[in-house]
Amino acid sequence: MTSLSEAYGGRGRSGADPRRLYLGVGSFAAGALLLVAGILAAAEVAVPAGYSSAAARELGGVLGGIGVPLVLIGVMAVLPADRSTYAAAVVGAAVMCLGVAVFTYAYPERWVGGPRPDLPNLTLYTAGVYFLGAATTLWSVFVGVANFKTRNDPGGTVSMEVTHKGETKVVEVPRDQLSGPGGVGLLGGTPDGDVETQTNRPDDANRSARDANRPTDRDAAGAASGPGTTAD
Repeated sequence: MTSLSEAYGGRGRSGADPRRLYLGVGSFAAGALLLVAGILAAAEVAVPAGYSSAAARELGGVLGGIGVPLVLIGVMAVLPADRSTYAAAVVGAAVMCLGVAVFTYAYPERWVGGPRPDLPNLTLYTAGVYFLGAATTLWSVFVGVANFKTRNDPGGTVSMEVTHKGETKVVEVPRDQLSGPGGVGLLGGTPDGDVETQTNRPDDANRSARDANRPTDRDAAGAASGPGTTAD
């Protein structure tokens, strides 16, 4: 079975690096906190004194806009994936942050329904940039989840190497034909051919035959040494 260090780093036990897990948990927690703070700020529940409604919504949009990529990067950091998938997630998060920067420039004067209708409306442009980054990061997360599920449940057939009298052969059994629980030396409910298992080894059969004959031998010996037998 693949160890966690091999699944995350592919370098074995000596190359395991838990910093990625800590980074993912920290990024997810920070992003979740920023999302909550953004919602509270946009709803004008918790904003600094003197903030207008427009300033509160801008603050909420910035906090929430930064919190979403942090949450996605946190999820992506703990998933086993190749470097290209990680790079795509980081690029997508960077594009989302660019969208947040455009939002701070456009809101509220260059926003839909803003106080300056004579200025160009950047609402659609800002939303498009942010959506492009979010789609890229989400796709990377989906790829990471799919790879993780495939690694844990590959499907297809089960392969087992069996060594018998110095000869090694590979036995492949489709998963839908596994009718019983496996065990040490036994795969499925019935031994495969002449392969020795814990249930069909010749020495076990010989031992059972010897155990069955032992009571008869003892009875015969007892009858020979009974009262009717005289010694010379």
